Amino acid sequence: MEFRIHKEDFLNAINISQKAISSRTTMEVIEGILIEAFDNNSIRLTSTDFEISIVTEENAEVIESGAAVIKGSLLGNIIRKLPSDTIEFKADDKKVDIKCQNSFFSLSAFSKEDYPSLVEVKKENGVVFEKDFFLEAVKKSLVSVADNDSKPQFMGVLLDGDVNKLNFIALDGYRISSSKIKKVLDRKVYSIIPSKALIELSRILESSDDLSFNLYFDNNHILFDLEFTRFYTRLIDGKFIDYERILESNFKSSFTCDKKSLIDALERISLITTSQNTRLIKININEKELNITSNNEIGKGSEIVEIKEFKGEGINIAFNYRYLLDGLRVLSKDEVKVLFSGSNDPCLIVEDLEKIDFSYLVLPVRIKSEDF
Repeated sequence: MEFRIHKEDFLNAINISQKAISSRTTMEVIEGILIEAFDNNSIRLTSTDFEISIVTEENAEVIESGAAVIKGSLLGNIIRKLPSDTIEFKADDKKVDIKCQNSFFSLSAFSKEDYPSLVEVKKENGVVFEKDFFLEAVKKSLVSVADNDSKPQFMGVLLDGDVNKLNFIALDGYRISSSKIKKVLDRKVYSIIPSKALIELSRILESSDDLSFNLYFDNNHILFDLEFTRFYTRLIDGKFIDYERILESNFKSSFTCDKKSLIDALERISLITTSQNTRLIKININEKELNITSNNEIGKGSEIVEIKEFKGEGINIAFNYRYLLDGLRVLSKDEVKVLFSGSNDPCLIVEDLEKIDFSYLVLPVRIKSEDF
């Protein structure tokens, strides 16, 4: 195999491929990237950790077709440090030679036959997504993904859709994120996508020129099909709770306030809540203001945030401040709307956008009324 390619083009393809490489494996060959060169002046890079698989293509001047597997981290580090110029790349089953200006490297390689076969997902009954709205829905949902694997389904985002809805749902037992895209499907979808896969896919999408892409499903995997990249991931088995019933609860009261003012107040009050056990804040909600307080062994503090619109009855309620901040920080608008009922009932932050309706439900911390 022999080809020539500009450093930036090659590095872009390598950066994409590295997102599916795991350093924690007993199979040395999957620490590598399978590089193939074709007579139509293109190269293809393939990587996998058996959970995520990526296939990406790039244009190159191919002199001789062929294939080789090269350790991905080493290849990326070398190419990243080379001058911004044309790279000459030659390989056989045992070694790879890389030359750029006055730099030359010769690396050991594996044969293509040593590399595992990838899963195939048929390109049938696909769903087309606009990139920007997909990224927005994913970003808003990921804040509620669990950070431990006690329940595997909580480590992913549920894509739940049919002819009437398309929801991105995440929950961790303390909050629920729901990003409802205003899109109609011609088929039913119920797939839990690992959060790690969505994070890596989002990074690829953010740096790509694709305006839209296709999704294809089978029982165990999902394929995100971009113009020059195919991104496969294994799905998580399991079911979510009846999130729609919870999100559609009858909330008796509501208020609106300035988002930045509320975030700033929570961030300031968090300065005296420095450990896992002292994240508790108390909020008095009345028709004029939010009175936010924290009182613990470190010290005490208070913040007042002005309310713009208020309906219903005021309450005293307590929260883990981090859960509130997580939901507020992914909002797009400058004004936040919060629905609530009683001191022991969840609150719901809602936001209606052009193509996404976002809901963020967070459970309160139950404390005695005399502790307020």
